Amino acid sequence: MWDRRRLKEWLVKEEFLASASAVKPARPKEAFRAAMRAAKHQMSSSIFQDLAKSANIAGCSDPAFLKFLGTLQRWFPALGQQ
Repeated sequence: MWDRRRLKEWLVKEEFLASASAVKPARPKEAFRAAMRAAKHQMSSSIFQDLAKSANIAGCSDPAFLKFLGTLQRWFPALGQQ
């Protein structure tokens, strides 16, 4: 599988990232699928579970995602915050 540095280099080389300083690919779904194919790794629900566990959304500024996140937080308030 990929380590972060090699994945970022590959994403730049394959033009999914504009530069090594870019934060995310312009076409993340396509980049993810291509990286999985390049690594000869099968898609599975466990991959998405691992991604969800390790994702850091603290610095996210995407308005659509923040609206989605706010909706989920209203629907499913954390224990003790009800």
